[in-house]
Amino acid sequence: MGGHNVLFTPAGPIAVRNDHMQVAPADSTPSGLLATVTDVEYQGTYVLLGLQLAEAPPGKAGVSVQLAEAAFDAQPYAVGDTVRLTWADAHARPLGPGAVRPGERQPAPPPAVDPATAPDAAALPAVAF
Repeated sequence: MGGHNVLFTPAGPIAVRNDHMQVAPADSTPSGLLATVTDVEYQGTYVLLGLQLAEAPPGKAGVSVQLAEAAFDAQPYAVGDTVRLTWADAHARPLGPGAVRPGERQPAPPPAVDPATAPDAAALPAVAF
């Protein structure tokens, strides 16, 4: 979903933009989702953290969080660190029960062509390239 994380909560699936999530050391707060840092990638003005959620449906534990460079400098994280992920309720977007991640979607079938209304190829003007 682009820069969104699909998270599975007791109320149903939600999407939260990766730049709207906060990361804190696991022992600093009892709330939020427990996760392990799997990747730390400096992107220039921000650091992209790859994380694996401790509790998630199979194959749906990978998320990412975008931290401002200053926030990462104030509290750097390393691969293997255990953290808590939080977000403001206003940034959570509820998804329908059939929501799937982009990688799990099937390609859309090509549109059906009705032979009765399709243009006749012989009647189309020739185009020179």
